[in-house]
Amino acid sequence: MVMIDVKHSELCSAVGKNIPVDELSEILFDFGLELKKHIGDDLSIELTAERSDLISLQGLARALRNYTGLEDKMPEWNVKKSNYEVEVTDMPKQWSYVVCAVAKNLKFDDEKIREVMRVQEKLAGTFLRNRKKGGIGIYPLDKIHFPVKVIGKNPDKVKYRPLEYPKEITAKQILSLHPTGKKYAHLVEGWKKMPFFIDSEGTIMSMPPIINSHTVGKITPDTKDIFIEATGINLKVLEEAVNIICAMFEDMGADIYSTKIKYSNRTITTPNLAPYERQVSINYANKMLGLKLSRKDTEKLLKKMMYGISKTEGDTIKVKVPKVRVDLWHQIDLVDDIARAYKFNKFPLTLPSISTIASTLPLSDLSEQLSDMMVGLGFAEIYTLGLTSTVDQYEKMNIEPDEHIHLNESAEQGINMTRTWLLPESLNSLEHNKNRPVPQKIFECSFVVIPDAKEDVRSRTVKKLCACISDNVVTFTQIKQVLDALLCAYNLDLEIQKTKHSSFMNGRCGKIIANKKEIGIIGEINPAVLSKWSIVSPTACFEINIDALLELMEEK
Repeated sequence: MVMIDVKHSELCSAVGKNIPVDELSEILFDFGLELKKHIGDDLSIELTAERSDLISLQGLARALRNYTGLEDKMPEWNVKKSNYEVEVTDMPKQWSYVVCAVAKNLKFDDEKIREVMRVQEKLAGTFLRNRKKGGIGIYPLDKIHFPVKVIGKNPDKVKYRPLEYPKEITAKQILSLHPTGKKYAHLVEGWKKMPFFIDSEGTIMSMPPIINSHTVGKITPDTKDIFIEATGINLKVLEEAVNIICAMFEDMGADIYSTKIKYSNRTITTPNLAPYERQVSINYANKMLGLKLSRKDTEKLLKKMMYGISKTEGDTIKVKVPKVRVDLWHQIDLVDDIARAYKFNKFPLTLPSISTIASTLPLSDLSEQLSDMMVGLGFAEIYTLGLTSTVDQYEKMNIEPDEHIHLNESAEQGINMTRTWLLPESLNSLEHNKNRPVPQKIFECSFVVIPDAKEDVRSRTVKKLCACISDNVVTFTQIKQVLDALLCAYNLDLEIQKTKHSSFMNGRCGKIIANKKEIGIIGEINPAVLSKWSIVSPTACFEINIDALLELMEEK
């Protein structure tokens, strides 16, 4: 959750209506927010983390105007063309993207400057994950000489005066001497180069993601025009952050101007505040919410949440979405907004029409049966993590990378995907227990994630069971006996079809076929694979698809 502090009088002024605090509290609750504290004119409002567009006073007022019916149109912003250019060269690979904009004709006072700084820090702290994804800088435009360069340099060889510091020091010293530098030094630990904004006269503007220059990086009540930049690791996220800030400034009365960002291989123009499109099925919304909304009702509720109605075709409503809405992934997100506009307290309370007794899912029942049998066969159950690496899943298994769900970011280096099969993780467990006595007989019954473009989320979870025997001597026959004992109770027509697989020894590997359908693989692990895992004992394994096994049983 995210807390924002606003003045009640300023919020009412921005909304355009004097709303008593008690009424405002109810409106916020219906909207999905909460008034946590009210002392005099000061309000503390709790937002849900995904609504970054509401972090500013202007963003919250914008949403409340539509929600309370004072407006029924989608907010739009105008970005004017300009000749401002920023050249990006030789950036550190850890921090390679830049997005910029210009805002003119602002009227600042001390309170508005504090508000801008608060929004800047809230965005950096929440949406940009405490500057791990990116940092935001704001500068007085009249102190900058274009074109501006963003370039990576050795921090030992760059000197400037950081914000609110008495003298010039090297960029490297900023990380150990300046309070902000010390706070965020961990973000750039080990970097040989640091990014610097430098204007055409050679003036150091800032060292992102750490701190601005005191000379050209400080906003005052006399500032009328500003330069906005965001730098970081993900271009899309940075564009979204700058869009939110630009929308806030335009709502404050500013004119927004574009900036050309020149990379070595392309040029982009930012910001882009044009709306994008999404669509929602009326029947789907009614099914999810248990309502009977008409097309007209649904359109009216969507307008309350700042959507523009683009087109309605049969059951489908196409909507235009304000660019600041960065939280929409699926049509269920539109359904959630429809529910907020309808108001949760208005949903009819109904008793169930039938009495039912809860029970476990068939897949859970089958998984539990198989696990119990594996324990009865003398195997120990293990639990491994769903997040893994391409090295473990492919390289160490002696196979080429296949389609998988890739992780863009991870707190732990090396973790970069979700697992697609269990066997590598079982071998990893054997590696960590290689100094223990053999035989070692382990199994895992758990989910893997398979990419699937047909699914709404472009992937599906599949439950599998993997079993391994590691001993001084182990044969294909031993692991096959375990498979036979496990599946004999299900009266399946089971056979092993000889196959080749780089993870297994030639001639000692087969597809597991049940009722003419492939459900898994079995074999003795290739010594080259065992060597990569540093496993000294011969090992035989099988892995079966429990979802596929359940389908076969249900067909009978």
